Amino acid sequence: MGVNDAGTISSSYALGSIALHKTGSDAGGLVGYNDGLIENSFARTRVIAGKQEGQSLFGGLVGENHTHGQITSSYAAGEMKIKSAGRAGGVIGQDDSVAGNVQHAYWNLDLGISNPSQGAGNIPNDPGITGLTTTQFQSKLPKGFDPKIWGSDPKINNGYPYLLANPPR
Repeated sequence: MGVNDAGTISSSYALGSIALHKTGSDAGGLVGYNDGLIENSFARTRVIAGKQEGQSLFGGLVGENHTHGQITSSYAAGEMKIKSAGRAGGVIGQDDSVAGNVQHAYWNLDLGISNPSQGAGNIPNDPGITGLTTTQFQSKLPKGFDPKIWGSDPKINNGYPYLLANPPR
């Protein structure tokens, strides 16, 4: 999705890849620009950013999380290849949201952004965002993931958490 402006994205996921070569753009594995609510969602999307001049924003889940943007119980576990001068984070490229608007958001430290303080590209150790290894993702549900909504099975979604009501095929 390009823009979530005051909407709700719930129990959704994205798989595949996205490549960005335009300067000044926002790209995320699920949403480019978020000023609404994202809950119980994930992206296992490969995010590729070629060389660019100027500032672009890249996140494993969201490119830019704006003032009213909220993210809860969601994760990014896709490879990230960033060759740009832009800002990149494991979950969010740039987080401009109100403190407390991001809770229980995770990304895979083994797939490109391995610095555990870089969950958001502009705020080191952004509260509510945590990096996990592949083994941690595949061993149990992360904190804040409701087992009535999320499942964990090594035979489904490559062992990553999946949505019980909307499992990947």
